[in-house]
Amino acid sequence: MSTTRNFYRDLLPLAGFAEAVDIARHQALPADWWIVVADIVDSTRAIEAGHYKQVNTIGVAGIAAVLNVDRNIEIPFVFGGDGATFAIPDELLDGVKSALRGAQALARRSFGLKLRVGFVRIGELQAKGYRVHLAKIMLSEQVTQASFSGRGWSEAERRIKANETAGVLHLAEDDGPAEASFEGFECRWQAVPQFNGHKLSLLVSALADDSERNLAGYRDLAQRIKSIYGEVGEYHPLRAGQLQLALTPGELQAEWRVRNQHASWPQRLAYLTKMLLQNLA
Repeated sequence: MSTTRNFYRDLLPLAGFAEAVDIARHQALPADWWIVVADIVDSTRAIEAGHYKQVNTIGVAGIAAVLNVDRNIEIPFVFGGDGATFAIPDELLDGVKSALRGAQALARRSFGLKLRVGFVRIGELQAKGYRVHLAKIMLSEQVTQASFSGRGWSEAERRIKANETAGVLHLAEDDGPAEASFEGFECRWQAVPQFNGHKLSLLVSALADDSERNLAGYRDLAQRIKSIYGEVGEYHPLRAGQLQLALTPGELQAEWRVRNQHASWPQRLAYLTKMLLQNLA
């Protein structure tokens, strides 16, 4: 019996972002896969109230929960700050539902936040003419990253956030098993220092109906960034020599809360002590 479970694993990776900008090199996802969107409700208000780290924490914890459902299957995802978007094969649907219910419980109990989750079948989007493509980018010998393209992704997100019922599976925390593993979640670094006097994050979406115009726009933007900042290595904020490990309980509380939500107080204290000693070492 044929299966598409390893569709993403078997994709040939592109050499870098410059190649990923060429969406003609992206591949259509299998019709039996699902788009999964998980995001914090009222995240803008929470961030304005100074809770940006809690919002980011839940977003990353949700990623860990989904990836831990089956470590033998590669899952493409994009982190959005207040959540994440995934593509999953049909065989992982029940497991991912359970994992994200666990993430919803974590958001509510440990951070006082609400995690909204919805699923849209890719074949249903494709049948209505929506393009759902992606590419795999090789960032290093050990690390790859997914790049999404096509209006199907934004249409799935729109439906889920609008609470539409047709073609959308909405996830409720109390509507089934909630078993999540957050193994691998770590948050042990101090804030990333800035370079060139500032930090800048751009979210860019080309909106023309003509894919060639969109491609030209992305290429022009990439060239403009290069002309201002130089090569990626000259402006990327993550640099090994500048990263500093956190050494205070306040800076380590995000990981501590995620990894110890069901632990006793002695177990929580032991985990915090372990983190501090590992960072000191």
